[in-house]
Amino acid sequence: MTGVQPSATGCPLEPPSAATRHLCTGVLNDIAFRDFVIREVHNAPYQRVAPSFDYDLVPVVRFAWRAWWLEIGLLLSVPFSVLFAWFVGDLLAAVIVAEALLSLCLLPVVATVLPDALRLRCETFIDQWSAHQHRPTRRMSVRNHQVRSRQSKAMVVGAAALVITPVAVAEVVGGSPAQSAATACWTVCGLVFTSAAAGTARQMARNQAYGALSLRPAALSPRLATIDAQQRHSCVVYRRPGDPKETEEKDPFFSPDDEDDLRSPFIGSGKLVHEWIPSLTIQLLREDGTPVDLDRPGPEAFSAHDLIDCVRTRISELATGPERARLRGLSVTDRLYIAETALPPDRALLRQPITPERLAEIIDTPDTDADHFLVTTVGLDGGELVTSMFLHVSIKGRTLSLEFIACALPRTREEFRRIDEHAEHGRIATVREAIVAVARLPQTLRRLPVLFTAPVVLARAAWARRDRTLRPRRRRAVGTVASVREKGAQDWDRISQRDHAAVLGRMKIIEQWILTSVEQFLDTHDVDTSMFKKQMVKIVNSGVLNMGGQTVFNSAVGVGAHARAHAGDLFAHARNTEPGDGDLPE
Repeated sequence: MTGVQPSATGCPLEPPSAATRHLCTGVLNDIAFRDFVIREVHNAPYQRVAPSFDYDLVPVVRFAWRAWWLEIGLLLSVPFSVLFAWFVGDLLAAVIVAEALLSLCLLPVVATVLPDALRLRCETFIDQWSAHQHRPTRRMSVRNHQVRSRQSKAMVVGAAALVITPVAVAEVVGGSPAQSAATACWTVCGLVFTSAAAGTARQMARNQAYGALSLRPAALSPRLATIDAQQRHSCVVYRRPGDPKETEEKDPFFSPDDEDDLRSPFIGSGKLVHEWIPSLTIQLLREDGTPVDLDRPGPEAFSAHDLIDCVRTRISELATGPERARLRGLSVTDRLYIAETALPPDRALLRQPITPERLAEIIDTPDTDADHFLVTTVGLDGGELVTSMFLHVSIKGRTLSLEFIACALPRTREEFRRIDEHAEHGRIATVREAIVAVARLPQTLRRLPVLFTAPVVLARAAWARRDRTLRPRRRRAVGTVASVREKGAQDWDRISQRDHAAVLGRMKIIEQWILTSVEQFLDTHDVDTSMFKKQMVKIVNSGVLNMGGQTVFNSAVGVGAHARAHAGDLFAHARNTEPGDGDLPE
């Protein structure tokens, strides 16, 4: 038994994958995505982290906190600028600074209301002139007229208040208005400089995500160490959903129904694109029809973990050898999937790595709560397009059962990958981002209420230092519910046809190698494979064709080929098929 734990993707000695770099850029560009990473991953110690496929979650969480601190620091400089003018003993300067910031905050609103106010005056004048000339006119609705009138009056009252307030304060406190205005001007300039510095720091972080040799910190905090351990752990805890939700649209490309994704335990692996329904089953018989005695020592005796070892060895050979014969981006790992309601009270599966002996015992025992899957992952373009194949092998009732499921992760969002484009990184991009940050100061001021939630975020971050999934707690579910990689992926309707072909092509390659390895293994142990070969031909010839822009599912090409029924028919057939039938519907 080899390779129980996944490979250390993104370790300090390895350069980050393209998916890792783009997700780190995404938390710097998208505020909602950044808050999702902090809230659902870092500050959620009661939930297990989803497994990482060809990316490293630790740098993403680290960059999310960096982006959060940059925003909080910039927002804190706003009230500090007002308090600074007050502490130096110039109340009038503080009032001027507050009014200047309020004006900047309301500038987008004024820019939206002002054209409507001018249009209101013009329409009112036209209505009056038309009534005087006894000409019919197209009047606005009473409600729109009232709304625009209120907006215009509010603008006039606000402008008057901004003018009168400094004058009134100057009359009360006295002092030199010119000196107060100069102090306020310098204070606002300091705030503008702070905004430019925050924009520069944000772009420097993007530049680091683009070209750094390593994005992981030299030392991990307790929470980051927990996240790192959970994303690589062999045991994955999933949730069993309740009633499946109705979906409005079906994906026109992939044949499995969307409800399958809601029932799929493979969170973090993307969209379910292919599945053997029902599972491929074969009775373990000799050529003369007598059953194979698996318990008697001899050349024909074998167990499920022996077959897994054979398939793992054959698939791993695709990642080695000559350059032309090598399948790039391939990795083979073992994972255990267990429902959170089936976790034992001692949580032994989560506390320590799974030993090879314990893994072999789980594979050979089909009725355990934890299901073993041999996971074959093939990444393209640095983890931007990932195809994951899950193989489950079980032997029960003198019958071998093979379950095969394929999932695919699309590329990250286009705005996340923009860092790789021309002039989006480097010194010129840093200067440009500083200017843009100053121009976006009005939008930044409107996010000042975020300061009230910052203590809550920090308190939850301190509470999340310990791994709270290792001990059962009342009404605390530990199943994985969120995946950063899936959240940062582009929409399925924007996937190109070349990506479709790449996903299905790699899936078919691994599928055929698995079937060939199983066939050779069974031949070696004197098992009759005639029925297995018939089912293998049907599986290999089933697929998806694109003819003239129209997608044809479950097609079959070649002599003796058979097409699979639609996924809905297969589910119906699976429910009506007795165990042991083992033949796919034609």
